[in-house]
Amino acid sequence: MASSTPHTILLTVNGSDRPVFEFEANEALTPGELLAFDADDELIPHGVAGGNAQAIFCVEDPYNGVTSAAAIDTDYSTGEQTRVVFAQPGDVVYAWCPTGQTIAKGDALESDGAGGLQKHTVVAVNAAGSGTYTFYAKAIVAFAAEDKTNSSGSRARIRARVA
Repeated sequence: MASSTPHTILLTVNGSDRPVFEFEANEALTPGELLAFDADDELIPHGVAGGNAQAIFCVEDPYNGVTSAAAIDTDYSTGEQTRVVFAQPGDVVYAWCPTGQTIAKGDALESDGAGGLQKHTVVAVNAAGSGTYTFYAKAIVAFAAEDKTNSSGSRARIRARVA
């Protein structure tokens, strides 16, 4: 019987194939994480919850030589060349969702500040209009491509369609 769990991060592409790039990891990275570049142009998990983000996702290394675990479950080490895709609108990725999330298919997703995607939260402005608010124009990274309730106590994977 075939597995219903995907064994790849980039599930579908909108159009032609996506090139895979390699950059050095500044810390341990897991396939499926939303990434960003640090000041040294090394990869780190995207670290600003709800902040602007490029759709850069860590993908599996099919040549890692580890046979005891699926490639999507094998982390990259600090200093290792890490494979990434710059996902495009309409692509579906197998990303991470933090614990405590109840997400419906179609919900907007933003960075959780730790390499995952969480349900987008709208910042409410008070009636008087006073106070200072920061609005991020590129905060929504994707939309949920499936329903997901994660009460497992650890992060779980979610299918997400890039915005």
